[in-house]
Amino acid sequence: VDIQKLENTKKTMKALPKDHAYDALPFTEIGGVQVVIENPKGSIRRGEDWEVVMPCDYGYIRRIGSAEGPEEWLDCFVGSNHSSRDVWIIDSIDPETGSFDEHKICLGFRNSHEAVDCFKSAYVDSSHHRIGAVTRLSMDGLQFKNWLTKGDKTKAFHTKLTEVA
Repeated sequence: VDIQKLENTKKTMKALPKDHAYDALPFTEIGGVQVVIENPKGSIRRGEDWEVVMPCDYGYIRRIGSAEGPEEWLDCFVGSNHSSRDVWIIDSIDPETGSFDEHKICLGFRNSHEAVDCFKSAYVDSSHHRIGAVTRLSMDGLQFKNWLTKGDKTKAFHTKLTEVA
């Protein structure tokens, strides 16, 4: 991903009406899922009082709402194995409350360990407290596609760990 081009696109995006702004960023397709990469691997992702060098590409799945609301699209980590058909859904936990916060989708990883290691490396705090259930699905199955289009993103995908992280 060309970081300068991405920054220029983000500037253009700010000038667009909100409902068109999301479509201004370039996206890539992984297994037929359109993912906008906001933070390429190696870039610095910043928040209030924190910053981290991203261990992999990070962005969101286009036009899929999240636990943060219908206009806050579903967060996604993207590993280097774009041919992988595995999808890892991490039910992330709010470390302050201990309750479900939001989903983090992991695409392009060979196994749960790679996906969870990437997730952990994307946080500067004790990230192991942020991990609830980790569920493996397949891009080829209907369960993932149905959940993307019809599933309740305000609730944890699973309530127990289904894959050892």
